[in-house]
Amino acid sequence: MANYKNIIVRSVGGDSVLSDKTAEAILKASDWTQIPNNGLTADCVAAFATYRASIRIIRKTNPSSPTWPDAPTEEWS
Repeated sequence: MANYKNIIVRSVGGDSVLSDKTAEAILKASDWTQIPNNGLTADCVAAFATYRASIRIIRKTNPSSPTWPDAPTEEWS
């Protein structure tokens, strides 16, 4: 799993990953990538939009063992 900033939310016992909570944390941490004039290249903003759409699907379906997409590399303009 190579998600954004290696964010993982585990259950209280730490024995399982909470995919819906992890997805929510990734979305919150990457919100800034969709703000105008954020300093990223246009291609990078588009890559993050696609990445975030994939994360939203995981959040919505809440699978027990999701396949996390690789996070885009931040490219500065």
